[in-house]
Amino acid sequence: MTAIIGGLGAATLWAIATLASSRSSRMLGSRVVLAWVMIVGAIAGVPMLLVSGVPTEIPPDAPFLLLVNAWWEPLEVRLPAVAGSTTWSVAVDTTDPPAGDDVERRVEPAAPLQLGPRSLILLRGEPLAT
Repeated sequence: MTAIIGGLGAATLWAIATLASSRSSRMLGSRVVLAWVMIVGAIAGVPMLLVSGVPTEIPPDAPFLLLVNAWWEPLEVRLPAVAGSTTWSVAVDTTDPPAGDDVERRVEPAAPLQLGPRSLILLRGEPLAT
């Protein structure tokens, strides 16, 4: 829920900054406007960061792999060889509708992975038990 509220807040601030900066950049100059937009964004974002805190359920050394497809057609990819020592689960898939909180989709390192058009997949890795 925090991510959704944060995303909506960021989108709102971005829209306001874009509308305000078009006129003000002509009046003040683009560097000054950019500096103010960054300052206002930091002032608005830091309280949300302090309220949400650091997630405790994800270990700090957990590997993540972000796969992005900016093309308009689906792509088939394979994970890199170094990913073979890790089991991967899908944390975010923008083409896949949510299946529920209790369903975890696993990805085999050697199996091909489909990336939908204009989408991203965030994989969370866990080292294989030895």
